[in-house]
Amino acid sequence: MHSKLSSFLLALTLMSLGSVAFAQNYYGDPTGTMAPAASNVRTQPPQIYGEGVGLKLGSGLANMTLGWIEVPKNIINTSNQVNLVLGFTGGLAKGVLHMLGRTIGGTVDLLTSPFPLKPIVQPPFVWENFEVETSYGPSFKPQ
Repeated sequence: MHSKLSSFLLALTLMSLGSVAFAQNYYGDPTGTMAPAASNVRTQPPQIYGEGVGLKLGSGLANMTLGWIEVPKNIINTSNQVNLVLGFTGGLAKGVLHMLGRTIGGTVDLLTSPFPLKPIVQPPFVWENFEVETSYGPSFKPQ
């Protein structure tokens, strides 16, 4: 049982690495660093059905497997905004809540990826605009 769970988690992690490659291609990062430079980020919504489905599939898979990054992200951001003590306690609590929201939102995005709607979680990837607070919706608007 334990080895099956480990194999499943390994497969999910490997699939999320594929979504990182997709995101790198989608956002046109020529350096391979995934730095969210303003010139690299698309400002226009995808016009092709496949691009919308790919974005939703990639972000859903990445958010399902990498939602735990919300915990250190919120600890760091809250510490920078307030102080270290409140950053660790409040950022930890906020990070756990956003981790759950991002993981659940990623699961829903993955399941509904054939419908090229806007991803539920904004920003779509946890590493994108790292200092921006995670928000949810409006998700049922066309791309």
